[in-house]
Formats: sequence, structure tokens, C-alpha cells
Amino acid sequence: MPRRLLPLLLALALLAQGVAGCAGRRPLPPTDDADIRDVLVLPQAASAYLDPLTADLPLLPAEAQAQAAARFRDAWFSPWNATAPLRTRDDALWGLRGFAPATTWGHNHRKVPAAELDAVKANMAPDSYPNLVAPAIAVRDLSLRVLPTDEPLFHDAAQAGQGFPFDLNQNTLAWDQTPLLAVHRSRDGAWVLVETATAAGWVPAQDVALCDPDFLRLFAGRRLAAVTRDRTPLADPYGRFRLLARLGMVLPIINQESGDAEGLDVLLADRDLHGAAVPLFTRLAPDVARPLPLPLTQRAVAGLADQMLGQPYGWGGLHQDRDCSSTLQDLFIPFGLLLPRNSAAQAKAGAVVDLAGLEPAAKEAAILAQAAPFFSLLHRPGHVLLYLGERDGRAVALHTMWGVGTTDFSGPTPGRKVVGRTVVTTLNPGREVRRFDPARDLLLLLDRLVLLPARE
Repeated sequence: MPRRLLPLLLALALLAQGVAGCAGRRPLPPTDDADIRDVLVLPQAASAYLDPLTADLPLLPAEAQAQAAARFRDAWFSPWNATAPLRTRDDALWGLRGFAPATTWGHNHRKVPAAELDAVKANMAPDSYPNLVAPAIAVRDLSLRVLPTDEPLFHDAAQAGQGFPFDLNQNTLAWDQTPLLAVHRSRDGAWVLVETATAAGWVPAQDVALCDPDFLRLFAGRRLAAVTRDRTPLADPYGRFRLLARLGMVLPIINQESGDAEGLDVLLADRDLHGAAVPLFTRLAPDVARPLPLPLTQRAVAGLADQMLGQPYGWGGLHQDRDCSSTLQDLFIPFGLLLPRNSAAQAKAGAVVDLAGLEPAAKEAAILAQAAPFFSLLHRPGHVLLYLGERDGRAVALHTMWGVGTTDFSGPTPGRKVVGRTVVTTLNPGREVRRFDPARDLLLLLDRLVLLPARE
């Protein structure tokens, strides 16, 4: 046999045994990219569910919306008005007790060594809390972490909802330019624990800037603009990329003429070499931002919601994507309504109709009879949806969902048929899926109808 053929035959033999390179003996089952039936048959545009007779009618009287917008402003800037942490020490540092070596896994599918967890917790400097308490502003999109580390933390990935993408160290996301209260520095100085109006978590120190009184007066004393076109790149005064504007982002207006056909001049914050906030400015085109609050109608809500449809699911804002509650929070901010950040709190954000004791058919009948399209939330434990209205006698809703529950625990996403994005569905999505788990049917688990607006 020619000597040059030996390496080729050896490689083929190794491949046949399934041990070539880093490959395992058995490949992972292929992922399932097929859509659930609702996504295939229902129009995936919120605007498709508008009633032309009501689409342009106000969802709130003008005076009530103005009052809500004033409350929004107070809440949005509340971190800058605080002289002490907005949350208790136990709430702020709950990661100290929330992770144990026996139940905490890393991204390598191995348990995190106790020494590593102890070192991260020690870096929180809990004995000196709070050691900062100063107004600040985000100068990057911020992933608010439970512990001061970028490392993802999981429970048993073999259980539904406990592996990727459910990084338990990801608390939430705060967009660039969000007002903050910086309450605590880590022992190594690399991390800062910050609070927003609705959330808290650890962020890299270089991604926030501390605000002096002059900066606070400049930013907080102006009319606000709400971003209305998601994922729009914005430049600084020198034409350099500064940030990606997102729905849910709010910026101070320089030119107070709301009817400026050329757009709005707005302030941006940047960070100087000393870690202090410095002002910049940029101009936003008329279709990128408008003065807050936008007129609140079904058509206006649908127009913003349509931009989110199809966007990937992001647990807690992972990878700068939205989950169910952040989709709804960002959707209503341009109208001057600040919903809480998580689904459990959003379930209390308006007048509540209890659905828990009803049979599924009676629940849907109650929703169809009482819910206001584009202005009512539906809740089940761990998830929240926006009611859009009726189609062919069925209630339909917009929600950012990870997947449909199944009894199949094989493959890379055990117990889930993954949808993984913002979609429009009925209240029984995925019933046709192989091994659908009827015990996790959405309509069966719905427990609340929430009639907005948000309470004070």
C-alpha cells in the first residue's frame, strides 16, 4: 500500500468510529425549525387585527394620558432623585443566597466550583453595602446581572426552562441612556450595582457615567422624546456611531418645537476619562422619534408592535433581545405608560379580572367580552401577552415566547417546541405539536386579565 494513503485511511477509520476531532460518538438530534400552526395561519402583523371603526379612537382620555405621562416622567427620573438605595439590601444582594454550588451550572455543562462562586460573592463586598449612592446614566446597553460576572449560570439543563437561554445570572436589560442610581461598587472596582426605575443589577463600571448637578439639570429639565423606530443607528456630532436607538428609549429634546419637519435635536450622554457624564447631541429624523407621549390609539400601538414581531426571544434581555415583559414595557413607554419589568408585576398593573377559577372555554369567553384590544394584558405564571382582539371567534394575542410545552425531553431543548420570537397566536398555540403537553396549555394556565392603564 502506498505510504501516502495511510493518513487518509486512518482518518476515515476514526470518522467511522465517531471519535474524529472533538465530535462525540452520537451527534445531537437536529433542531426543529418548523413553525407552529398559529404562526403559519395567522397574520403576523398586529395591524392586521385593527377594527377600522375603533382603530383611531383614544384608548385614554387626553387628560388621563397627560397625567400618566407626568407619572412616567417622575418614575423615569426617580433614580436621580434618590438619596438612598431604592431597594433593600436583601433584594439588592439576593445573589448571595440565590446560587449554591450543588445546583449551579456553567455554560460548559459542568457544576460551578464552590471556590469560583465564593470568589464572585466576595467581590460583591456585601459588608460595605451601600458604598456609593450617586446618580448615573447608562452609556451602553446594560445587561443587569445578579452577580458581578459575565459568566452565565444555569440550573440542570436537562429540565425544561433551566438550560439555555435561561441564564439565571441575567436579571434584565437597560437601554443606553437610561437614568440610574449607582449604589455599590464591587471590591475590585470593575462592577457597579445600579438601579433603574424598575430593576436593578450589576453592570461593568465603564458602561455607566456618574452625573454631577449641572448634567442632571441639563437632562432632567427638558421635554422628552420617545424613539419610534427600533434598531436605528445614531451618530454623535462628529458623525461616529454612538448607539442603536430602540423602542423604549427616551431622550431629552433640545429644540422644543414639536412640529419641526426636520426632526428633533436630542441630548446624549457619554463618559469622559474620569468616569463622569458629558453631554452630546444628535438629530433624529421625524420617523425615528417623536415627543412623548404619542397619541394613544390602537393604530399607534399596532404600528410599534409590528416592528417587534419576528424579533428573537431574549431571556431577561439576553443578547439585547426582549422577553415577554420587556416587549410590553418598551411598547407602552412611548405613550407615557411605564409598566413594571417582570410578568408577575405586570399582572398587577391595572384592573384585574380573575380567570383562575374558570374552565378554559369560559376564560376565553370572559376575555372576548371584557378585554380592550391593544390595551389589555393576559397573564399566566411566568408569561404575559397583549390582547389584540378576536379572529374567527377566537381571542388572539401578541407575545414574545420561548416555546410550547411538550412531554419530549430528548434533544437540545428538553420539554419545549421552540418558537423563540415575538409572534401572534391564539390562546392555544402549539396544540398540534407532536407530544404537546396538555397540562401546559396556555389557555388552561391563564389566571388574569389586566385592564390597563397602569396604576399609580
